[in-house]
Amino acid sequence: MDEIMNPLLASDITLIEKLENIASITNEIVLSVEEISRGRVLLSAAQAMLLEPESKDVMTLGPRSTRSLTEHISKLSIALAPHKCLPTEILENIFCALHSSGSLELPPVLDHHPWVLGRVCSSWRRLSRSIPDFWKTEICLVLGSTNHSSLKQLRRAEILPSVAKIHLSVHEYYSMPLTWRALFPCLSYVHQLDYIPADRRLNHHVMADFPRTALSSLTCLRLNDWHFCSGKEAFNEETVPKSYAGLFGPTSQLEDLTLRSDTPALLFSDIPWSQLRSLCLEVKGSSSLSAWTEIGHQNPFRRMSSLRNLTLDIGDAHDYLSIILSFDFPWQQLTSFKVRQKIPCYDKLLKTLQKCISLIDFELTHHDYLPRLVNRTEFDSGVVLSSLETLKLPRVPFFIIRALVSAGNLLSVTINSVSLPDFYTVIKKCPRLTDLDSSIEGSKQSTDAGSVTSPQLTTLSIGISNESPFPTKLITPLLISLSIYCRSNLFETAAEFLIDSNIQLRKFVCIACSSHGGHCFPPSAQFLREVLLRLDYCSQVIIPWPQLPQDVLDEFASRSLLPCVDKLAIAVSSPDAFLTVIQRRLEREAESGLITLRDIRGYISDRIECLKSNLKELEVKYDVKCVAIWRVAW
Repeated sequence: MDEIMNPLLASDITLIEKLENIASITNEIVLSVEEISRGRVLLSAAQAMLLEPESKDVMTLGPRSTRSLTEHISKLSIALAPHKCLPTEILENIFCALHSSGSLELPPVLDHHPWVLGRVCSSWRRLSRSIPDFWKTEICLVLGSTNHSSLKQLRRAEILPSVAKIHLSVHEYYSMPLTWRALFPCLSYVHQLDYIPADRRLNHHVMADFPRTALSSLTCLRLNDWHFCSGKEAFNEETVPKSYAGLFGPTSQLEDLTLRSDTPALLFSDIPWSQLRSLCLEVKGSSSLSAWTEIGHQNPFRRMSSLRNLTLDIGDAHDYLSIILSFDFPWQQLTSFKVRQKIPCYDKLLKTLQKCISLIDFELTHHDYLPRLVNRTEFDSGVVLSSLETLKLPRVPFFIIRALVSAGNLLSVTINSVSLPDFYTVIKKCPRLTDLDSSIEGSKQSTDAGSVTSPQLTTLSIGISNESPFPTKLITPLLISLSIYCRSNLFETAAEFLIDSNIQLRKFVCIACSSHGGHCFPPSAQFLREVLLRLDYCSQVIIPWPQLPQDVLDEFASRSLLPCVDKLAIAVSSPDAFLTVIQRRLEREAESGLITLRDIRGYISDRIECLKSNLKELEVKYDVKCVAIWRVAW
């Protein structure tokens, strides 16, 4: 080798040493672009030297290399492998894209995604073990059950990385052969705890021995105290705080707290108010109003300097909401506020919203459309919430909707049971709207509105009652997702809206139910073909009605219609017709080398049992999901 005329530069020798160290030791150094380029030159030179060792034109490895040439080439090949050159952020995105959400199984299944990544190299192992979504697991434990498999699962969770999110649900029975004390060693790595206690007297003894570090990793606690809402013991205000005196003390990382209780005194226990970012109070209304008034006088909520998300679920106890809204919550710093109640008190609620100057997300859900007495004129000028972006108001009077959309900065709106003129009013007041979910009700009244443009709207989900018109004057140039729920007699009107809009959708759903008052004749094959031609770019197409005629199915099978669809639901005449068209389409896609169709559902008004084995064969052969669904013939 000493006779070869092309010795290595000093920088090349340093780079070779670096590459060999990357391959054999850390596997974590990210090379620069220049180092990768030069390293590949050195690798090619070494490979050429292996093939022509006597050539004078081949670069020498230099005197520092003591390894064999073959081993040297192997080391450089490993060090310069493509995955070694990817930045951590790109690798993490790739890992997450391939990961399917869901609870991680315990004991570990080693061929599942997170465990496989950890066996590639040490850098992949460290990266995969730093992604919290990979290590989510849910364990339901019943104290009192003789089946201890859940406890074994919890103990095995010790092998998970520190970023793991372990969700533990604990349900107590009165007879407890498996006790809390058996869980103490395992609780330090639980992040979310759902706790349904059995008896406060038993609970008090458990909390007295609760280790101070038992819940050191807990970030979310859901305490269901409704179990005690019968009997005198449930309302013994003096014993309630003592029952949980040891539960909150060790929770130094607790940020999310849900209390399901009708015992206000529970709020006097040692809850770490200052560190909570999310609070949910769920009240049924069994306790006295005076007890909640006393909570307001004590005012533990004034210490909630970190609170951002507040949920009040009051149920039937409509008088409680007015009291709780008078509490001294840090309203000005809330970013999310959700209210769920049977009959809300709009006056008090709207006045409270005026304090929420940082609010981004507001949701009001109730069951009865019976608004309390309210001074509507007081809110004609609107409630100006300039930061509000998401608004969900199902079954709410329109004057409330109009008051809250007045700022004009909303991006996402959910409203139900509005008239067509009111629907257009919301569109006009929200020029930045990107997502709208609405239903239109009322008679087929005419509207004097001209065309109404929603310039930023990308997602529209709309339900039309039997007597309501379709919003044909709506113009949505950027719409990519359209879902329509209507009676079958409105199908053609909805489809004409799609045709006339000249938009390129990625998702189209049209669920047309049978109309009241008689049979509705399906549209012509030519009309259906024109509709499907407008969906060339769609990846999801859901049209359970009308039944597609055979010539349209033939065009779909040949891939002339819906060439990009990957999720499809259509109505066909018979099991044989469904099987044939799907088989032909999959064969055509396989011939082209690109199978886009992954989920196929056929609605058939005939026996579908005979299809199961044939569809299973297609699923295995083409790696797709094929489902036949029986429907009533219209």
